Amino acid sequence: MSPGTTEIRRFFGAGAGVGAGLASALALGACSPPSGPTSPPPPAIVLTDVTLRHYPMEGTPRVAHAAEVTFDRETAELHAETITARVPPSPGVRRGGATLTAPSGAGDVHGKRAEAFGRIVVETGAGDRAETEGAVWDAEADLLTGEAPLQVSGPGYSIDGRSFRLHVGEQRLELGGGVEAHTRATPDTRLREAE
Repeated sequence: MSPGTTEIRRFFGAGAGVGAGLASALALGACSPPSGPTSPPPPAIVLTDVTLRHYPMEGTPRVAHAAEVTFDRETAELHAETITARVPPSPGVRRGGATLTAPSGAGDVHGKRAEAFGRIVVETGAGDRAETEGAVWDAEADLLTGEAPLQVSGPGYSIDGRSFRLHVGEQRLELGGGVEAHTRATPDTRLREAE
């Protein structure tokens, strides 16, 4: 681990699902082409109000939704707008599952890489919440990264970092540069301390 990097294992127990949810959501992909005489050709496919359900071999389906999805014939990329992905709890996705929202995203049709743009919010069923601007999913490395600040909070804690690397399979979150961590007593902690 590099200097200035803090390793957090607690928050993204839902991490395996977050990466897969981001990839699933971005497999929905959307951008309207600009209009005008010099604009590129229109996308090959445009879908509106799209819901994608991924049925894993075991467990509950993952669901992603986008307001609009387009397929770009020139780049073979999918683009999406107004993305929401829900990943249910499972042995690999703990902390009550996760919901991811992003204003837009893009990904390749083979699902090897996806990127979300704008304010991204991830919330778990256990009350954890993460917010950042932009993230990149690399399926081959099983890695979700972001160069913008990340704020993570939940019952009894908050953590801020200037960048992040989520190793999805290991469920390990590294925060880089200027990391701040704060803990606070929760009602359960106060009851145990009083006993």
